[in-house]
Amino acid sequence: AVGFECLSRASPVMNNFLRLMSFLGLLCSCIELPIIAQERRILETLTGQIDREVANLGVSASTPGLAILIRQPGAIDFVKAYGLANLDQKLPVTVDTAFELASAAKPITATAILILHDRGLLSLNDDIRKHLSELPAYGHVIRIRDLLQHTSGLPDYMSFENFDAKHGDYWTNEDYLQQFAKQHDAFPLRFQP
Repeated sequence: AVGFECLSRASPVMNNFLRLMSFLGLLCSCIELPIIAQERRILETLTGQIDREVANLGVSASTPGLAILIRQPGAIDFVKAYGLANLDQKLPVTVDTAFELASAAKPITATAILILHDRGLLSLNDDIRKHLSELPAYGHVIRIRDLLQHTSGLPDYMSFENFDAKHGDYWTNEDYLQQFAKQHDAFPLRFQP
């Protein structure tokens, strides 16, 4: 009753404005609930489909596992972990588990580089040292293109002396990149790019 009393004492223009705002508020609340419910149904459907696909791959609570993250700009749409991270200790994969990606990251990295190239943020003909200044000079320009095509001539870091390829303290590319500088003299380019 208080709201209607205020409405009746306001000017006709203000009355119309307040009625419009009330109507829009009511309309938005009526629209928002179905949209939220629809988004929830979509997420539940997506989760069910992903769960089925993971099960079809043979991943279970007692097998080697994986984590899935689906992200769009500004929002994480889905994140879930499946299976075990350590079979011996029966430790489950969590959404925070660090995985050794090894060569699985190559197509992702190549795609990211090509996106940056398409956006004009780098050139495939750039000297790689423009972007990885820690890499030592080998006497020849190594271009981004050479790395993408596996024609750089860089030595295989797994061959470096006194260096364990699965070094327990090394987690990032920067950790391994330092080894190229340390082992530069013992391991020159295998061939010219």
